[in-house]
Amino acid sequence: ASRTLSKTSFDCTNVGSNTVTLTVVDVNGNSNTGTATVTVVDNTAPSVTTQNYTLTLAANGTGSIAVADIDNGSSDACGIASRTLSKTSFDCSNVGSNTVTLTVVDVNGNSNTGTATVTVVDNTAPSVTTQNLTVTLSNGAASVTAAQVNNGSSDACGIASMSVSPSSFNCTNIGNNTVTLTVLDNNGNTSSATATVNVVGAIPSVSIAQGVQPGFTQGGAVVLTASSATATSYAWTSGPSTPVNYVYASGNYTVTVTNIYGCTANATTAVSYTANNLLSSYVIISKKEVELEDHVTVHNGGVGSTSSCGEVEVKDASTITASGTFVRAKDIEVKSGSSVTTKTFTAVPTSILPTFLYNPYCNSNNNCNHSHHNSCGNNNNNNCNGGNNNNNNNCNHSHHNSCNSNNNNQNSNNNKNVNQNATVTITDSIMGTVVIGKNSTVTFTAARLYIKDLEIKEGATVKFTQCAVMRVCNHVKMAKNTKFNTVNSTLVTIYVEKKFDVDEGSHVIANAYSQEDIKIEGKSSSPTTMRGLFIGDEVKAEDYVNFYWNTNTTCGNNNYKADEEFLADESGLIDTYFDANVYPNPAISNFNVRLFSSSTEPFVVNVYDMSGKLMDTRTVTESILNMEMGSSYARGMYIIVVTQGNNSKTMKIVKADR
Repeated sequence: ASRTLSKTSFDCTNVGSNTVTLTVVDVNGNSNTGTATVTVVDNTAPSVTTQNYTLTLAANGTGSIAVADIDNGSSDACGIASRTLSKTSFDCSNVGSNTVTLTVVDVNGNSNTGTATVTVVDNTAPSVTTQNLTVTLSNGAASVTAAQVNNGSSDACGIASMSVSPSSFNCTNIGNNTVTLTVLDNNGNTSSATATVNVVGAIPSVSIAQGVQPGFTQGGAVVLTASSATATSYAWTSGPSTPVNYVYASGNYTVTVTNIYGCTANATTAVSYTANNLLSSYVIISKKEVELEDHVTVHNGGVGSTSSCGEVEVKDASTITASGTFVRAKDIEVKSGSSVTTKTFTAVPTSILPTFLYNPYCNSNNNCNHSHHNSCGNNNNNNCNGGNNNNNNNCNHSHHNSCNSNNNNQNSNNNKNVNQNATVTITDSIMGTVVIGKNSTVTFTAARLYIKDLEIKEGATVKFTQCAVMRVCNHVKMAKNTKFNTVNSTLVTIYVEKKFDVDEGSHVIANAYSQEDIKIEGKSSSPTTMRGLFIGDEVKAEDYVNFYWNTNTTCGNNNYKADEEFLADESGLIDTYFDANVYPNPAISNFNVRLFSSSTEPFVVNVYDMSGKLMDTRTVTESILNMEMGSSYARGMYIIVVTQGNNSKTMKIVKADR
């Protein structure tokens, strides 16, 4: 009649073996049962659902994820036993997209997987640490690098690059400057920090002094001297690279100085140039009259007279036409066949004349000495009537103020008479009458020469070992074919209290300042050459005389002043003296140090650069005329300190470029 089962419905709880009873009832109501095993199986895999995830790394460069970050609702009817991820830990090497697998296992062992993208992000900026720096300018510039400013900057994922700004400095940045160090990590994150860069340097200062060429130095220039305590180089606009610039025209002149740091400064000075107001522009100056006879040529410089009624006569094919030459006098007379290019009809200003240096050893047989107080009645008023009113030649020139000078015949025991054809070296400074024989050669070694009379015979040669000043009481007479100072071409200046005469065929390189007349003779077959500056009461050149400038500037003592040189006493040079000088200045290759002293103690010569560094030291046991130094020095200014016992002298020398 019926069959029934004890259980017909099953679920996840019945997975496995289940006993089921079958009951059978017949039509008459009889029943019986039997059992069977129903095995329930779950073979349905879980449903896996995932989601993508963005992971931001921590400052240490690591990070991790959990199942919940990826699982997005995975399920199974019978229940999930486990969920696992293929990767849960990440670091800097994983920055970017990473595929992660989620595996889901249900309670009955069925499993399924799903993937998701884990995007790893590094947004931690680098840690920037800086340090302060000090840099020194060189050639006007200095720089720093990021590595120099960096002091241990770091990033967990690594640093890609570092930069610093500003990194370059010049003379406008001297002192403390703030710079910024920027660090970029491997993942594009940046961070910055500042540091201080101290730029060491200095801006030089410079000034320009205007002056005239010293002493008897010629060339017709206004001398501009730039001074800077720290400069190592000088450069004049369109001019030399030396501190000294010789200029020959009006205008503005600018110098640029550069110091050891390469920093520069400029100075400008305005020059008003008038050539015939400069002593260095002249080759002949008379106090009264200049007479240039037959075929006299002035090749350099000017000719002038200081008298308010002075005259310059240019006669018989004589010329003053070369570039830069001129004549300045109240009266200028140019005869037919002669020519003068530039004329100025005013007297030469007496203010440009140098101080005349008298010989204090001249015999005092006259009534009294010439003093600077006009007490001897020397009343040459330079009037224009042709007379010398009250010009009483009854007193010798001296620096004493008494008329009872007792140095009569002071030098009579020191006369020099050089035989003809002889070769002689004279080391004395104070002498009586000096006669240099025919065709002989005489060399003077002293820088100061005091002579009563000087006579040089025909064909003689006179040399000097150094620049010298010669003071002559009476006359200087050079016979024909004399060669005076033509070998070494040093600067020699002669002060002669009476006449200065040069005969035909002579060649003279010297300055001559005569209290009386200067007379120079030549011939067509034997012309005379005069190179220097010639000042006299009257100056006369007869027949074939050539005048040139002597532009020698190599002597350190070419500016002789009475109050700066060694003064001698009645019996010889002063007993106690000490001095030193350096020349040439500026120097190109090397320079010479001269040492003068009456002491036998050694000299110590120290040379310092402008920073105070000792560059050179020498110990010299005796006075020396020419001690060469400085050939290896760089360009710049140096301080020379000469010490002997308690005496000391400090000098500056400039080493310049060629």
